[in-house]
Amino acid sequence: RVVGAQQSTTVTGSNQIISLLLNGGYPLIPPLHFQLVDVRDVARAHVAVLESRNASGRYLTCNSPKGGVWTADMARVLRKAFPEYPVPSVGMPAWLLRVVTLVHSRIPHKFIDDHIVQGA
Repeated sequence: RVVGAQQSTTVTGSNQIISLLLNGGYPLIPPLHFQLVDVRDVARAHVAVLESRNASGRYLTCNSPKGGVWTADMARVLRKAFPEYPVPSVGMPAWLLRVVTLVHSRIPHKFIDDHIVQGA
């Protein structure tokens, strides 16, 4: 997922998790794990490849495969940076998130399967 500054007021899919955490869209913190990269880092990588005479092949800009970011970590950073926003502080059990996906059609099952960690 590419996150970061946007050029419009419409929240992109990648920034939606941040928006939902900030605006009270989640009463609890869902136990999700993401690989993220800042859009400004992607832009710097594009420039570096374009300016390099030796660049060839495919390049990926992301955090380490073993790394990634938990929504709980995102919420902690957001609560500290934006204390005036209703960022949740209590985690949601994984089983509850799976139940929510059964009744809430906006949350695709595949998304949860790809981002929830077993046993969380």
